[in-house]
Amino acid sequence: MKTAFFWFFLGGALAMTPAIYFWSFQGYLFFFTLELLAGLIWVMKPTAAMPEDQLVKYLPPPIDAGIQAW
Repeated sequence: MKTAFFWFFLGGALAMTPAIYFWSFQGYLFFFTLELLAGLIWVMKPTAAMPEDQLVKYLPPPIDAGIQAW
């Protein structure tokens, strides 16, 4: 999972570099939106078809895990 986020942010930075210099601000925003959507789909798509017991490995524990509040 960390690798996916690393490549997502690295790819976003590299892909948006030409937009900063050569394109208009609207082009920059459009490209950023496409990159963000592609990254979200890339990260979320593999987990959508997983069974619940396998999905638990990818999800962080609840905030109060280990805390007996009541």
